[in-house]
Amino acid sequence: MENLFIAIDGGGTKTDIVLFDHSGNILKRVLTQGCNPNDFGWQHTEDVLRKALAVLMSGISAEPQYLFAGISGGTVGNNREIMAQLMKRLVPSVKHISNNSDTVNALSSGIGTKDGCVVISGTGSVGFVRINGEMSRIGGWGYLFDKGGSGYDFGRDAVYYALCALDGRGEPTILTKLLEEKLGGPIGQTAIDLYQKGKPAIASLAPIAFKAAAADDHAAKEILSENGAEIAKLFNVLSSKMDADVCPTVLAGSIFKDWDMFYPYVKPHLKRKHDFIFPDLPPVYGSAVEAAALAGVEADDAFKASFASSLKACAAEKA
Repeated sequence: MENLFIAIDGGGTKTDIVLFDHSGNILKRVLTQGCNPNDFGWQHTEDVLRKALAVLMSGISAEPQYLFAGISGGTVGNNREIMAQLMKRLVPSVKHISNNSDTVNALSSGIGTKDGCVVISGTGSVGFVRINGEMSRIGGWGYLFDKGGSGYDFGRDAVYYALCALDGRGEPTILTKLLEEKLGGPIGQTAIDLYQKGKPAIASLAPIAFKAAAADDHAAKEILSENGAEIAKLFNVLSSKMDADVCPTVLAGSIFKDWDMFYPYVKPHLKRKHDFIFPDLPPVYGSAVEAAALAGVEADDAFKASFASSLKACAAEKA
């Protein structure tokens, strides 16, 4: 087999790696735990990737020539340089290696290698714009310094309004009942436990804000309004950097699953028109697009169709 490629999508909760050929046909797929070096440290990142790559290449006689790794936290500080050196150590036979943030995976899964924007809102939120191949980041400073638009923000705000209702600073809200059902006890007790459980546990409460808003809860609608105004700032800065009447913008992350409900709270604050795009393949496809581009292979419709069909047929291995 010639021209084999490796694509890596490394997130905070899981890492998805595929081995594929120039037509987009997946030969092998490996799923494992997250590998964000900022969350877990570089030793953990190296251990996770080494084990996963060993499983990926087990039983494969040919040597891949191209690799792209889009890793969460991969462009913070000098992480991109460290990751590049790590990839060279882990797969020394690969001659063409590139790496970046996992945001590139999300963007390229939606619009290929074209210029455009991507906003990710999961546990955290961040925006990127790509112009002539160069990526620029907006936001993404983490839960201590960012404000609004992430799963953490929605979850924290839901708890805040419930606690305000509890102690008299706010009006009664059905957020209280929904949170107590989720957390398994009175909000005045279970809220304290969230300090130990940390930001992923708080972010996991975000759907409660949307559920309450659907029931016309005043506090929940205020949460959507406040967060909509904040995340619109990301869209506005990103679109201002592009010379286009309509800005192609890929949306990724759990918050955008409720986009139909959230968008009316975002729209009034937008200064430019956006073509919002929801990728129909997982982010590792975007990484595959980037890996193929290293060899000058265009991820056309046939490539995407081959990738999609083989993704369904290929049972993922665990590492």
